[in-house]
Amino acid sequence: MYFFIARQPIFDSNMSVVAYELLFRNSEKNIFPAIDPNIATSRMIDGITSVDDWNSILQHKTAYINFTAEAVIQELPLTLPRKKIVVELLESAEPTPELLKAVIKLHNQGYKVALDDYEHNPAWEPFLPYIHSVKIETPLIAPQKLLQICNRLQHFSHLILLAEKIETQQDYLQAKSLGFEHFQGYFFCKPEMFKSRFLGHSHAALLKVIKEINQDEISADKVVQACEGDLRLSVKLLRYVNSALFTRTVPINSIKHAVSFLGKRELQRFVYLTLTTYATSERLFEVIKISLTRARFSELWAQQAYRAELSDKAFLGGMLSVVDAVLGTDMETIIESISLSEPLKNILLKRDGPIGLCLVLLEKIERAEWQQVDTLLPQLNIGAELTSKLYNEASLWAEARLMILQDKEVV
Repeated sequence: MYFFIARQPIFDSNMSVVAYELLFRNSEKNIFPAIDPNIATSRMIDGITSVDDWNSILQHKTAYINFTAEAVIQELPLTLPRKKIVVELLESAEPTPELLKAVIKLHNQGYKVALDDYEHNPAWEPFLPYIHSVKIETPLIAPQKLLQICNRLQHFSHLILLAEKIETQQDYLQAKSLGFEHFQGYFFCKPEMFKSRFLGHSHAALLKVIKEINQDEISADKVVQACEGDLRLSVKLLRYVNSALFTRTVPINSIKHAVSFLGKRELQRFVYLTLTTYATSERLFEVIKISLTRARFSELWAQQAYRAELSDKAFLGGMLSVVDAVLGTDMETIIESISLSEPLKNILLKRDGPIGLCLVLLEKIERAEWQQVDTLLPQLNIGAELTSKLYNEASLWAEARLMILQDKEVV
C-alpha cells in the first residue's frame, strides 16, 4: 500500500500558517469514490498512522482530516491524537441524532470538529456549539446568501470561519471583509497578491550570479566576484558547502574554494535554492516548499522515467515554476533578467513539452485532483506507485534543504 499525501496550507489573516489539510490518495485507483467511503476512511487512517514522522509533514501544525459521518459515528477519529487533528466532516454528512451524539463525544474528549462546505441549514444548528470551525466555499456562493450565512454564524462567537477555494486577491479580500479568519486555496501562490517587496540588494546579487552560471562557458572569477558582493549570500554558500550534504576532507573557508568544490551543476542548485529562501513570511515558505519539491521530483522523474541527461533542466524548471510568487514579479520579467534558454522559457510560461507536463502533474497532486493525476501518468511514462515514492522522497529532500538554508539543524 502506498499513499499520495497532498498538503494544503491554511492561513490566518496575517498570512501565517495555522494548519494543513491533508488529502490522501492510496494505491487503489478506485478508492475515491467507487468503494465504500468508510473503507476508504479506514485505509486512510492506516496510512496516517504508518507515517513515521508527523512533524515532517505538519511542521508542528494541526491537520484537518476528512471523515464521513459514518466514520465519526464509529469513533474512528479517536484512533488519532486529538492535539494534532481537526476532524473535518465531509459535505455528504447528514445532521442526524447519532452524528450529533458522536460530535458531542469528540468535543468532550478534546477533539476539534469542522464542518466542510457549509451552507446554512437549520438542522445543523444544534451541532454548532460543539464545532470548532466552519469551512465555506465563499467564491461559489452568491454574495447576498453568503452575507446571510455569516450573519447567522455570528451568534456562535467561538466559531472560526474558514474560507475555501480562495484563488484570487478579490476572493481573499471579500472573505476577510465578511469576518473570515482563516483562508485556504491557491491564492498564496499568486504573484499579483504579493507585489515585489523582496527585490532588494540580496536579490540583485543573486540574479547577477544566476546570469553568470547560465552562460555556456562560466567564468569562475565572475561567479566568485558576484557572490562576494553580498555578505548574506557568501555566508549561506559557506554554510551550504560545509553542511552534511557533502563529503569533504577539510572545511571550506573561502568563496573561491566553495565555487570550485561545488562545480557548475551544484552551484546552480545552490543559487536557485537560495533565491527561493530570501523570504520573511510563512506564505513564502509554503511557496518555497512547493518550489523545492517540484524541482527534486522533476529531476528524479527525468532520471527514472524520461531522459537522465535532461534531469538538470527538469530540476531547474521545477525550481523556477513558482519563482514569480516568491519575488512578487511576473514570470516574463524574471526570465528576461536571468537569460534563460528558449526551451526553458516555454516550460515556465506555457508548460511546454514533457517537463512542462511534469509540472502540470505536480500542480494536480498539490490540489489533490486525483482523476487528472491518473490521466497524466501514462503520458509521462510513470506509474502511480513510483510517482508516490518519488513525491514523498522529494518532499523530504525539500524539507532538509530548506532547514539548511534557513540556518536550522538537519535531523
